[in-house]
Amino acid sequence: MVKINQKIALDAYSSIAKEYDEISLKNKKYIDSINYLVKNFIKSKKIIDIGSGDGKRIHSLFIEGESEELICIEPSQGMYEKLKKLNNIKSFNICGQEKLSGFDSYFDVATSLWNVLGHIPDKVDLIVTLKNVRDYLKPGGIFILDVNNRLNASSYGHLTAIYRFFVDLLFFKRTRGDVKTKWKIKGKIIKGYGHIFSPSEIKKALKISGFALIKVRYINYKNGKVSNNPFKGQIFIVAKKI
Repeated sequence: MVKINQKIALDAYSSIAKEYDEISLKNKKYIDSINYLVKNFIKSKKIIDIGSGDGKRIHSLFIEGESEELICIEPSQGMYEKLKKLNNIKSFNICGQEKLSGFDSYFDVATSLWNVLGHIPDKVDLIVTLKNVRDYLKPGGIFILDVNNRLNASSYGHLTAIYRFFVDLLFFKRTRGDVKTKWKIKGKIIKGYGHIFSPSEIKKALKISGFALIKVRYINYKNGKVSNNPFKGQIFIVAKKI
């Protein structure tokens, strides 16, 4: 069952489906930086992408990497209508916490890009989703993701980031990362929902779900610069099924 915060997010993405190319273009430096980090992991592989949006980005990576197979999951109806028109892929209009049958231990790589996991409404559904991803992967399979970072001083300012670090360290509460968003798109106000993770929060969720961390980097949202410093960007993780 889709919970209220997730429904808000899905409705928002349906509303911006026609403008999604334009929005992506505005964030090109960040997206290109993430894509560069992803490329080497997906060459000649079977891939499942969780939260594909209109599918153009992952489809382009799939073609460039000469990957063997691509299956896409996208719960937003507006986005899915665009996704299902792409060639050479299979697509499903479901949420990540819903399980696809017949694909256990099937894929080499799973991807979930551009804060897709931040549109999952709570910790319970997040863990269900991550365990589903783990089930889809072959032994030793790779999961690649990026999510918004509560400690991203480049976006939120150093004082805010440091304050959040100590508050989360002493009194962590997941709901502090839940935000209601407003996008102004061509004169329309689109209300959305997203969760902003702390680095320790998403790392812990992955470990609970049966993954080992291989690589963690932080990507500046404005210029795409890659860093090891958790205060300098969004969270990018490569994890391995164990």
